[in-house]
Amino acid sequence: LEQAMQDKDLIFSQEKKAREKLIKEMRRIFENLDDDGSGILTLDEIQQVSQEDKAVLAGAMLLSSPEEIFEALDVYGSGGISIDDFCNGVQEASISKVPIPMQRMERQVNEIFRHLKSVQNQQANIQNIVEKMHQSMSTGSLP
Repeated sequence: LEQAMQDKDLIFSQEKKAREKLIKEMRRIFENLDDDGSGILTLDEIQQVSQEDKAVLAGAMLLSSPEEIFEALDVYGSGGISIDDFCNGVQEASISKVPIPMQRMERQVNEIFRHLKSVQNQQANIQNIVEKMHQSMSTGSLP
């Protein structure tokens, strides 16, 4: 039992090091591709990927063309990918057994959910303001 725990700890440590190495490598690739230094990769920039970096990305994501990689990572359809979205997207793709299009849809659904929650909060705030205004108008005293 003790050996099994040690093996589990060793595997966890090795996986953590592999993730850290992958993130470091993705940051390097991102910085190589970000020609204008904007912190956002465009399709034009990712199409300039070197063969070496392309092979690293293809191995991590199981996608071969820069266009496929860009489409998979540009979850919001903004035409640009931040360094965090790039690194996290490649890392998720490399460890997940879920197909990349499904991962992309999952991130989009999560983003829609976050946006919906924000809209609901704004709506509740507006409703509170309207109720206060209505109360003020009915009592004849405006705040």
